Amino acid sequence: MGLHTETPPVLLASEERSVTTNSDDVLSFMEDGGAFLVLDVTKVPPAARAKKEGETEKEKAELKAEEEAVEGTLKVVIEAKDSVSGKYVPITAFAVTKKASELGAGATLAYTIATGAAETAAVANHEVQALPLPRNWRAKVEHSKVGKWTYSLGYQAIAS
Repeated sequence: MGLHTETPPVLLASEERSVTTNSDDVLSFMEDGGAFLVLDVTKVPPAARAKKEGETEKEKAELKAEEEAVEGTLKVVIEAKDSVSGKYVPITAFAVTKKASELGAGATLAYTIATGAAETAAVANHEVQALPLPRNWRAKVEHSKVGKWTYSLGYQAIAS
């Protein structure tokens, strides 16, 4: 049946972020068999600077934060919205298995959630979850550590 104009193809525009971010709600239709999401990472937290002799406690704390940031990851979560309470319930999570230090800028990761998918699998930079898509949902990108990432999250409905 194709894409529906009620749902924008951009869930999160390309922007620098350092905290977990939610998309707006997405409304799925009965003919939507699932969703294809693309996380395009264009900037990762920079590598930590080298340790210097005689650093102050503040400088040591800053270095520790830099070291932790490059060990951070992003995780895409799909949450169903309860029609009664309006609360969001996580139904699945896709994990970026590479750290910022391994991922680098320019990484594009794809995620598919679809009823009747062959299996739940992860191959290269594409992860598939064999689950039905709820009528009202949103995507969330969780940050495991503090650090500045620049990324976008796109969306396409998959026809059943």
